[in-house]
Amino acid sequence: MKTNDIHIELPTSKSLSNRWLVLNHIAGAPFMLRNLSPADDTQLLQALLSQLRHGTSNHFYCHNAGTVARFLLALLAVTPGEWDISGDERLKHRPFAPLIEALRGMGCHIVCTEAEGCLPVHITGHMPQHKMAELDPASSSQFVSAMLLIGPLLPQGLTLTLTGRAASRPYIDMTCSVLNTAGIEATVSPNQRVYRVNALPRTARLVVGILRLCRRRHPPRGAASHARALAHQLLPRRPRLGTDFRASRRRHTRGTLALSPRGAFRHSRRKR
Repeated sequence: MKTNDIHIELPTSKSLSNRWLVLNHIAGAPFMLRNLSPADDTQLLQALLSQLRHGTSNHFYCHNAGTVARFLLALLAVTPGEWDISGDERLKHRPFAPLIEALRGMGCHIVCTEAEGCLPVHITGHMPQHKMAELDPASSSQFVSAMLLIGPLLPQGLTLTLTGRAASRPYIDMTCSVLNTAGIEATVSPNQRVYRVNALPRTARLVVGILRLCRRRHPPRGAASHARALAHQLLPRRPRLGTDFRASRRRHTRGTLALSPRGAFRHSRRKR
């Protein structure tokens, strides 16, 4: 019996897209992300991260997107400034208490302006000195992922201890895989209760600062060339945890990260 071939193009995972958006922002946007999920959550997160990057407003309205609000809450807690996060009535009734308590335990300043443990919140963002945190992950794995994603920003990295059984552990594994793929070591203890995320290397922090300087309207040519050469050495070149993350050795100015529906990553670098 003869059959016709049917080709179906699947959309990219919004879970992967959201994690890469946050990590790319934290690292100073070294990649141009392509083939992101068309999901509303991903589009909203991309817009709010752009708002944060350009400083257009300190109020972040997350509609009914719980993932977006949780990822942003953790990120803004360690970003210097005064921030407000809110959402619609449905989002105000969703749980945030475990994440808020974990961040407060590290020294972050978060005030719930209506009901305790819920949105809206006012955040006085600063870099906490404590690298240890405890979190109850029973109600959502997104709390764990939100904490792990800010680990690279902390001066000494993050050690996160789970006080209970985690919900949806595969999503936590996905977050660790994304971190490792980006060259940031994320490990878990044999009992899967203690997670450790290394800090972003100091040299990478220096590159982020120089690249931001070089993106000004009239960047100094010397600083730009040195930053690009250093960034070329720092961008990850070898795959981790079985992911498909290939990098060519050609000269480049910026990486392009393409996400596929199957969870693989295609990384290319283009010439100037």
